[in-house]
Amino acid sequence: MQLLIDFGNTRIKWATEDTGVLQFGAGAVYSEALLEELFEHWWGECSTPDSIWCASVAPLACQQRLEHWCRQQWQQPVRFLTAVACQQGVTNAYTEPATLGSDRWAALLGARHLVTGSVAVIDCGSAITVDLLDADGVHQGGYIVPGLWMMQQCLQERTGRITESPALPGQLTPGDSSVSCISHGALRSVTALLDRLMRDLPVGHRQLQWLITGGDAPHIQPYLEQACRAVPDLVLQGLVCVAQNND
Repeated sequence: MQLLIDFGNTRIKWATEDTGVLQFGAGAVYSEALLEELFEHWWGECSTPDSIWCASVAPLACQQRLEHWCRQQWQQPVRFLTAVACQQGVTNAYTEPATLGSDRWAALLGARHLVTGSVAVIDCGSAITVDLLDADGVHQGGYIVPGLWMMQQCLQERTGRITESPALPGQLTPGDSSVSCISHGALRSVTALLDRLMRDLPVGHRQLQWLITGGDAPHIQPYLEQACRAVPDLVLQGLVCVAQNND
């Protein structure tokens, strides 16, 4: 049994893989102070995994606490995924391959496994990333923009008179308060960008298939003009590919 962990900036989720079957475990927004409590709740009674794989963009201190907990609990190291020049049929576009986020790399590996042909991955996390992969598995680069919460927080941190917490956006209509104006504006900004990309890119990327993942995907996908396939566990599926081949 393999334990697979997607450790983001604000959320962590995990799954297990056994004899080719991916079984989603759980996911949660985490706080650094309560990580060990969360690990104990999730895995305190789990049998020892054969290996532990993690795609992480979490702070180094959080990664170290995960590593320490797993060694204490199971005497097992955590294998943190790092992007490389070529893996599982995917060629990295970055001139310094390791600087591509491991979550984006895992998502590309998962997309390559799921889709035949050109594919684009939209990952809606703390930041929103878009990555393009051609039919031969060659990464064509991508885009990074602030996510819904990050966009709102940046505005509110620079606007001292707005003291309310960022709101979860749910509409594109004009807001009727400063908070709703910011939240609706963030959603409209993100969807406008993605809609424009989805209109423009297929011209040079024929039969491009769009996948969407990440914690904020359910809040964004309903407002996109073009259909895209929701794959909530895409990063974990990419980790499965790595774990099964022990790359």
